[in-house]
Amino acid sequence: MPRNRYTQLSSLKVGNSDCRIKVRVVRYWKGVTKLGVVFKSFNIILLDNMLVLGRCYVIHIFQVQRYNIDDKFRCLRSDVQLIFSSETRIKAIDGDENSIENNAFDFYDHSELYELSKQITYLADVVGIIKQYEPLATLVNKHGDAQRQVKLVITDGKSSINVTFWDAFAENFDQEMNELKERPTILIIASSRVGLWNGEVDLSSVGGTQCYLNYDYYSVVQLRRKLDQVSFKEQMYAADRHGKVELLSAATIKDLGPEYIMVISAHFLCCILMFSLYTQTMCQRQVCAHLHIKYIEETGSWYTTVCTGCGDEVELARDVWCCGSCNRIVPFPDNRYKVIVVASDDIGAIELLLGDQQIHTLLEMRAMQLLKQSTEEEDFPLVFKSLTKQKYTVKLLIKEIIVVNKATIYWVTNICKGFIDPNSHLEQPHDSDCRLTSQASGSSYHLDGMSSSVMSLQ
Repeated sequence: MPRNRYTQLSSLKVGNSDCRIKVRVVRYWKGVTKLGVVFKSFNIILLDNMLVLGRCYVIHIFQVQRYNIDDKFRCLRSDVQLIFSSETRIKAIDGDENSIENNAFDFYDHSELYELSKQITYLADVVGIIKQYEPLATLVNKHGDAQRQVKLVITDGKSSINVTFWDAFAENFDQEMNELKERPTILIIASSRVGLWNGEVDLSSVGGTQCYLNYDYYSVVQLRRKLDQVSFKEQMYAADRHGKVELLSAATIKDLGPEYIMVISAHFLCCILMFSLYTQTMCQRQVCAHLHIKYIEETGSWYTTVCTGCGDEVELARDVWCCGSCNRIVPFPDNRYKVIVVASDDIGAIELLLGDQQIHTLLEMRAMQLLKQSTEEEDFPLVFKSLTKQKYTVKLLIKEIIVVNKATIYWVTNICKGFIDPNSHLEQPHDSDCRLTSQASGSSYHLDGMSSSVMSLQ
């Protein structure tokens, strides 16, 4: 069947639809009430050629329905959902699946999770290296009921996030952890609930949450490769050495010398030895600054084209994208932001390099989306102008090579709009129930094989 006879998911309109969609089933779970009663219907996540995992189907005759304004814990940042009925026609297809990726995640940077904890509308996909793991344990809750729990800490190399799983989800997760042979373990949590517990970000599970351990995905491959880099291991524990981040001016940052980063604590040395990463003294430190972006450097490209396997830049050769690191053709490469800006405060100015996650945080749009919207005449899309003359709190990683060589461009690891205290979350209490996510919830667990019941929706 010609490709143009299928409708893209992003093009569906609200109402009854007799169009056809070609999709892959990614996740599947039963809905349950607060009392644990299973609904007769169930939930699935579908993705067309934009991303996914599972088997492919052609689906015909369904309803496109808007979410209610008070619908909570949405797995996708979409305003609509598909409602299937007994009239819905579903046909499995084989041999025509290359146009649809095996899986898709919309990862949030760890720096974005604190803001996400203030809402319960959307869930978040998060990836990180398991840094600490407390095996399955039994505790008694405030109602006197026994519950099972696992607790862990994941890191992206820049910050650490607490994770708590409960009951059946915790038991399944602990079993999977015990059976793993490859260490360190890299974890993807799809559709995790983001909240606060004792003032710190804590991830937990809901019905649609699924975990992927050492999954074959480019973000996992990229983290695994970084673990071989001493500089990345140094960065992983920078936050452990310095509980609080200093707020400095642009001029002070540019004048920092080697003595500023040559500080190490006994606690940090213990962390290094326990994780068995390396035994060298680390020479780096994180700092924050309150800055305005004066202008965008428009001398080069605002994005890079990268391999979906390893994350390295690819080259165009004979009309195909090739990855030198993976030594393969990349049929569907990814695009990532890479923008240099000049920012200033009342004392001085400084050049900053904003990467993919930082620009995505500010524009709330992926590089590939912006590229599709841009015209060939635009070297730099006008939307970048909206970033100028605004207040930002930025976090920088000051490394030995920077202060010794007096580098002129500083890499931004985190950024947010407005002037905020970078350490305010360390003491801030929160009493709202919707933010205390270290509590039990009914959850499902990832199964590699999709259930055949997907073919018989009621």
